[in-house]
Amino acid sequence: MIFDVAVIGGGHAGIEAANGAANIGAKTILLTMSVDRIGEMSCNPSIGGQAKGQLVREIDLLGGIMGRAADFSAIQYRVLNRRKGPAVQALRSQCDKILYKNFAQAALLKNPLITVFQAEAVSFIKKDGVFEIHTRNGNSFLSRTIVITSGTFLNGTVHIGNNSFSSGRIGEPSSVGLTESLTDQGHTKIRLKTGTPVRILGSSIDFSKMETQPGEIDYTPFSIYTSGRLTHQLPCFLTRTTEETRIVVTENLKFSPLYGYHKSIEGTGPRYCPSIEDKFVKFPERESHQIFVEPEGWSKHEYYPNGISTSLPYDVQIKLLHSIPGFENAVPTRPAYAIEYDAFDPKDLSLSLESHFTPGIFLAGQVNGTSGYEEAAAQGLVAGINAGLNALKTREPFILDRTESYIGVMISDITSQGIDEPYRMFTSRAEFRLSVRDNNVPERLLEKASVFGLIDKKTYCTQKRKIEEIASLIEKMTNTFVYPDAPTNDNMLSLAQPVLNKPCSISTLLKRPSIGREELFKICGFLSDVDEETWARAEVNIKYSGFIEREQEEIERIRELSSLVIPCDFKYESISGLSNELKQKLIKKRPATVSEALLIPGITPAAISILILYLNKGRK
Repeated sequence: MIFDVAVIGGGHAGIEAANGAANIGAKTILLTMSVDRIGEMSCNPSIGGQAKGQLVREIDLLGGIMGRAADFSAIQYRVLNRRKGPAVQALRSQCDKILYKNFAQAALLKNPLITVFQAEAVSFIKKDGVFEIHTRNGNSFLSRTIVITSGTFLNGTVHIGNNSFSSGRIGEPSSVGLTESLTDQGHTKIRLKTGTPVRILGSSIDFSKMETQPGEIDYTPFSIYTSGRLTHQLPCFLTRTTEETRIVVTENLKFSPLYGYHKSIEGTGPRYCPSIEDKFVKFPERESHQIFVEPEGWSKHEYYPNGISTSLPYDVQIKLLHSIPGFENAVPTRPAYAIEYDAFDPKDLSLSLESHFTPGIFLAGQVNGTSGYEEAAAQGLVAGINAGLNALKTREPFILDRTESYIGVMISDITSQGIDEPYRMFTSRAEFRLSVRDNNVPERLLEKASVFGLIDKKTYCTQKRKIEEIASLIEKMTNTFVYPDAPTNDNMLSLAQPVLNKPCSISTLLKRPSIGREELFKICGFLSDVDEETWARAEVNIKYSGFIEREQEEIERIRELSSLVIPCDFKYESISGLSNELKQKLIKKRPATVSEALLIPGITPAAISILILYLNKGRK
């Protein structure tokens, strides 16, 4: 049997890759070293957060599993940056990690187009347009395309103090062989590092010495398929390191594989999720560091101390732990460790995440140098869809633009600029973050999801009606006026608002920062029977309409530049007015379009203007 798509790896990227391929009708096999560990939350037991929540919502609308799994397994929700503007607000959920992986496994195993098989893929070759994948146990599988989502398993090495050993995740073997298959094809290997903290027995923690972090019920779930709200939620807790913690860490740096005499870690770690050693070494002015204490499930047996990942020896880990308020008598259930693994330069991939060297090979997740469940899942979705399209040859590749999605921003970033450390998604990476905010994903991606068959007709119609309802509400508020009569101005004064001197539309009133739905009703009795989510989406569009319009104008300009194709043999060296440094950058990157050239570090708007001038000359 020849499969259309073979996915190697059962982590968050692999799940979405297999599901995405199956969603467009591709016969798919997922090869994993352990069926039981599919969907494992190897690090923190949470989904979403700043910019990551936006990724989850985009994955969900495009037919992915992550949003539904997060809602199914949620034990707490919080809306981050609620006091800030809508461009940076995002949902984050704590999850029961057992329920999460159970949901993910069930979603794959019940899909008739997906075959799940437990085996370690060790190599592949391409013959007559078909890949032959060889496994450690001697099986071979044939597939028209391959999606590699190996996570931290490729030549993985775990470090605990001076003790280092081969492992893909502690307690599981690393994967050996695939690295050579990829480097033989021309891909450039890089070595990266990440880490995780100890897990702690819940009954050994003194929560009275910590600040309680309750959940929130005023939120919109990740998935458009989720109804209702999680009313009963488990709290998280907040504590901090102490001066004793700092002393324990700094006095034992000599035993650290990062800083010690026998420095054994060479891979680059994530800048934005540093180990506790890095925090005390690189930020000596900080008196203490926050630790978020997160339950790993409804049972509350184990807790995850977010903020103290380390690779120090286990006996030092105990001392470190006991120096923190609430952890004085804490009992670890699993040790902290660092892990090094092979990844590959994502500049060797196209925007569809297909290899430049071997058509039909796609890479997604940590193997591309990214960090985080959400980043991996988003890449897996895109790679799986494109692998399926490649195999079925039904339509053009599925490409998400950076002007329409956070997924597009991430893939554009890593494939055009590469990475020099594990890449993490932030709102600051999106130039048009008000236009690609958390609460307008259907407006941005619904039509594309429908065109590619990633959403069923019933759901499409429901979401389309919601968008039309929002537009109708905005139109109603734009065309409904309030007049400066005595009762209205008395109401304005009661809300500490300046009185009206002339007729004013409801939408103009709503643009005032301190006026919302309740205030409008008090002022003029304006009432709408729409639900809170619909109102919130309409309110953002009105309050920030000026900013959104300016962003949309800039987006249109960028899209025009995207259509300016740069010939692959374009002679950059012939452009006068560009420095030799900029010429060399353009020659090295060979951008396909002017918009890609804009993403190259150091390329200025003035340089782009000169490039466009020469391109137009060539056309004439």
